[in-house]
Amino acid sequence: MYYALGNHEYKLLFSEYRQLYEAYEKRLTQAGVCFLHNEKDRKKIRTATCYFHGLELPWEYYKKPRSKKLTKKALEELLGVPEEEGLHILLAHNPKYGKPIFLGS
Repeated sequence: MYYALGNHEYKLLFSEYRQLYEAYEKRLTQAGVCFLHNEKDRKKIRTATCYFHGLELPWEYYKKPRSKKLTKKALEELLGVPEEEGLHILLAHNPKYGKPIFLGS
C-alpha cells in the first residue's frame, strides 16, 4: 500500500503536531504502508513493470487564494522525468487541482 501526503498531513509537519504526525507515519510504516515523499517505487506485477510516484507539494502550492501555479517543470523538479518504460501511477492530492495530473507527453 502506498501513501502520498495531502495538504492536511503536510501541514502537520510544520506545526506543533509534528511529533504526532511522525508517530503516525512510523506506525503506518511498521504496518507495511510505503510513504512516497516525492519518490517512486518500482514493482513488477506479473509481466508489467509499474512505477508508483508520490507527489508531495511544498506549502506554497496550498496557500489560498493565491497559491503557486503547478507547472510541468515544477513536477519534474519534484519527481524527476519518468524515463523508464512501464506503467506510471501518480499519487497526488491537492484540493485546488480538481483534475488529473498526467506526466509525460
